[in-house]
Amino acid sequence: MTDELKRRLDDELPKGPVPFGLDMDGLVTAGRRGRRFRALAIGGGSVTAVAAVSAVAIFAASVGTAGDPAPAAGPKNVTQPEVTLPELDPDKTYEWSPLFWDEDIERTEATEAYTEALRSVFDELYPGIDFDQEGMFGGGGEPEVVDIVNTLSKVTEVVDEGSYDVEPIHSQPLYETSVEGENNTTVAPYALFPGAEFTERLDMQVWPAGGFTTGTDGPTDLIDCESTEYQSDFEGKAIEDITCTETTGPNGELIRQAVASTSHSGTGATYWRVHTTVVYRTDGTAVVIENQVAKEDEDTGDALADLGDRAPAMSLEDQITVALALPNAIVE
Repeated sequence: MTDELKRRLDDELPKGPVPFGLDMDGLVTAGRRGRRFRALAIGGGSVTAVAAVSAVAIFAASVGTAGDPAPAAGPKNVTQPEVTLPELDPDKTYEWSPLFWDEDIERTEATEAYTEALRSVFDELYPGIDFDQEGMFGGGGEPEVVDIVNTLSKVTEVVDEGSYDVEPIHSQPLYETSVEGENNTTVAPYALFPGAEFTERLDMQVWPAGGFTTGTDGPTDLIDCESTEYQSDFEGKAIEDITCTETTGPNGELIRQAVASTSHSGTGATYWRVHTTVVYRTDGTAVVIENQVAKEDEDTGDALADLGDRAPAMSLEDQITVALALPNAIVE
């Protein structure tokens, strides 16, 4: 990680340990679901880890314990530059923190190629899709793919102070969908699919070669396949049920997919559903496609209202179609 990035993080983070308002077990369990976790704060309610991290302008993408290294993938048409992950202590906790400040974002020929392909395939699959939707932190408008800085940090509990110390140890590029948000940041796009009742959040990421591992529950893995329970901010436990499948793509790609639903231990309401697809491409990069639907309670604004049988409008099959339609432009 560069000295400039260290300085930027020092400037943005509060001095001393970062005050996360939940226990370490809760941070590890919930943070491992970071890509979905940070989107739960869709209305007046929020989730503790999200609130704490977003308060210092860092959005968690994954937390867990050290996983196995990804096997080297043979290049197909493009030789991708490869990053090297640091060696991780299996007894420590780590967290990915993408930086979403405007000055950290780059737009290149490669990201423009991804943007063009992404918009084209969405127009074909979902004519009339409405991207003029806002999330908790603003947004609205056609999504674009940008190059951001993704930082891996070691998270250590400070027992006496009831907080956590965050130590950045590595940074690398990440291509991700975004729209302009509030306070000089970019945010994930939201969309209303044709015929859908609820607005849904969409995420697309392209990870660099060497910048991830291929397990299913480690800090540098791209998908989580373990059902679990964890304490929520809504006077009860969040019960997350995950089912994963694995297949092979037309060019030999490893494809993993997950269907996740989260319910509340007190009300029994299923208030969150997520579809995730990870395509580990033969050039060593990986594409993550995810869309999630949650429903606010009309009385409280909390994301706890029962979805009934409503699932994300973007099917797992369509997620594969989108991922395979993307170019293999250089990720750097």
